[in-house]
Amino acid sequence: MQRFTKDCLQERYITTNESSGSRITTFKFIKTTQYENKKLIESTLNNLERLKTEDFGKIYIPNFSFVQTTHNTIEITSDFIKGLWYPNITDNRIIEDYLVKRINKPDDPYTFGDLNHHNFLHCNNTQRLFFIDLDCYRKFKMEERWNSWNNKKIVLK
Repeated sequence: MQRFTKDCLQERYITTNESSGSRITTFKFIKTTQYENKKLIESTLNNLERLKTEDFGKIYIPNFSFVQTTHNTIEITSDFIKGLWYPNITDNRIIEDYLVKRINKPDDPYTFGDLNHHNFLHCNNTQRLFFIDLDCYRKFKMEERWNSWNNKKIVLK
């Protein structure tokens, strides 16, 4: 018989089997991106550093670290958030309020540039809403935010 204990942010599993004992497994997500433009890699590095201190209210970002592995490559390692995103009116309002309008920081020109629903996950354990495509954090003009959001949000009836 196996029992599981889950910690959403670490996605750490403690598996206990009566015959073989316990083991702890931790999952991480690694994203490696190559850039053709030196200016873009520098901008992305600066944005990721800035993102570490950001607050998006009801939208969470996984714990992460990043490193420039070559002159044109960045590797982002983040906690693996096990979950799904299921469209609902409440999430649409939260995304609009905290990523488009930035109600908790209305004068901040930075937010996530790709509001595609595939970039959001609900942690299975806590139901917190996470944004997971971390390297699309950047300066994003308000008009562009609204255009992006209006083109990508899922319309619910």
